[in-house]
Amino acid sequence: MSGIKPSQPEGDWFMPVDLSNSCLLIIDYQNFFAEKKSKGYIADSRNIKPFLKQLTKFFLVNDLAVFATRHFNKEIPSDPFFRFYGRVILKGSFFFKLSKPISQIKGIKAIDKSTYSPFYHSVFENELKRKKIKNIYIAGLILEKCVLATAFDAFQRGFNVFVIRECVASRNKKNEKVIFELIEKSCAKVVSLEEVYDF
Repeated sequence: MSGIKPSQPEGDWFMPVDLSNSCLLIIDYQNFFAEKKSKGYIADSRNIKPFLKQLTKFFLVNDLAVFATRHFNKEIPSDPFFRFYGRVILKGSFFFKLSKPISQIKGIKAIDKSTYSPFYHSVFENELKRKKIKNIYIAGLILEKCVLATAFDAFQRGFNVFVIRECVASRNKKNEKVIFELIEKSCAKVVSLEEVYDF
């Protein structure tokens, strides 16, 4: 497996990619966002579903770590998400669970979080260091919130960060171009599945 050949972004921090030191991080592909009956449903989540499934299996088949975050909060005044949104994903509920097909794939390690980024939990970062991960490939939901926040946090902690274009979704596709440009100018490289698979 020869790895990825992305174009070189500005700045010399971005080293050539070695997939043996990489992981896939799927952000919040949960029933709250991916099930039609949910008030938080993101219509575009269905479009990335087959790509996510294929990508996840690609990483696992090549013995690369795959993590999937599960967001939750509490219905209490001190919880900032509850104060801001007026509703939250409760831990252990149907909407908290990973959605299909991700929930059906064995070998994925779940990471629970109650902030936009999983890096506020030292357990996750310690796991990455233990596995000697250097490159993080990000997929999932929502591009303009948790995906963006995670990309920034991973970059600031010294990881090489890639956001996979076909495997992220937003509430408003009109905003995606701006968000991708922000990511590329600030913290990560936006890549295609073709680059990941190295066709």
